[in-house]
Amino acid sequence: MVPVEIVERRPSVEEYCRLIAAVDEIARAAGRTLLVLDTRRGDVSEQLYLKQGYTRAGIIPRYAQSAHGTLDDTVIFYRML
Repeated sequence: MVPVEIVERRPSVEEYCRLIAAVDEIARAAGRTLLVLDTRRGDVSEQLYLKQGYTRAGIIPRYAQSAHGTLDDTVIFYRML
């Protein structure tokens, strides 16, 4: 048996931006005109979505459960295609 080392790496901001662009193209090809997503309030993705042209629609208090069991606010975003 050969030992295998698993290395986890977070995607870069550029990789996330390419992923968002790919989702946009798939949605457009499927005839979609509106994308909606959410993230935990204060997460780095919150600023990423704003930079990618998403609009903050609102906040749901204490909606998302963290790994520690606490409830965090969730931010809802949308973007018209």
